Amino acid sequence: MKSEFPLVSIGLPVFNSEKTIVRALDSLLAQNYPNFEIIVSDNSSDDKTAEICKGYAQRDHRIKLHLNEKNLGINANFKIVCEKAVGKYFMWAAGDDFWEPEFAATLVKELESDPRIGVALCAVKRQYPDGRPVDTIAFDEKYNPNNLSNLRIAAKLLSPKKQVKDLKYNLFICGLFRYEAVKGILSLDDDILTYGERAFLSPIALGYKFRYIDKVLFVKTVYETTFKQRNPDDKYVRNKKNIRFRKYYFRIMGLITKSPSIPIINKLFVFVILYYMSYRYIYKLKKKLPVIKSTGTKK
Repeated sequence: MKSEFPLVSIGLPVFNSEKTIVRALDSLLAQNYPNFEIIVSDNSSDDKTAEICKGYAQRDHRIKLHLNEKNLGINANFKIVCEKAVGKYFMWAAGDDFWEPEFAATLVKELESDPRIGVALCAVKRQYPDGRPVDTIAFDEKYNPNNLSNLRIAAKLLSPKKQVKDLKYNLFICGLFRYEAVKGILSLDDDILTYGERAFLSPIALGYKFRYIDKVLFVKTVYETTFKQRNPDDKYVRNKKNIRFRKYYFRIMGLITKSPSIPIINKLFVFVILYYMSYRYIYKLKKKLPVIKSTGTKK
């Protein structure tokens, strides 16, 4: 089975998800792919999340449960499930999302077809917690990652323009990764998750292909309030206040420089892109600064 169906590790970091965790676990356990593990890490929930997960772990050997003694913050919890993974492929899952039964099998097939593919994702349906639809994120021919070079995908991930961000390439963080790609990025920078999905995905885009499957196999829950508003005490929120624009891009540049999987020409391209973005940011900042007018008085 291992050669025909390589192990898929599903990392499920959770916190206070008692209202949705049953649906999430049921949809993951219903995957028609025969070889997977689910690594649940509860971040010291103060509701019944841990109790529910314990019950599932006792009934199904595919679930491995880790309980944090205290809340370590969302980023640390995301790293824990990744570090405990042993599969050839890896994905992060959220306790309030759910997946169609063929999700894993479909994406594994794509990854197995080409070792240069680092992450695969399907079309994504987004909805509010009460089930109201938001939209469906799909990439047409012009924006389909299958038709774009590594450099163009990286440029879109790093672009500060709203119209580019609205294309939602950051949703590839919800896809199925080649585990070596994820482990390689995290080993270069322990804090990379603090800088968001785009900072994490851009080095992968430069070293691997992105694959898109035009079929809705994943439903993601989104909220009308921000993560910061819902979790004001989370370490991620507190740390993010200290992140500065230049520090953010310099961190990505350093990460890309150290990554052995990224060709030198791609590294040079990104340096040019980041320099341009930094220049544009500083230029816009200067335009917003108040103008101090001279009174014309001479001493």
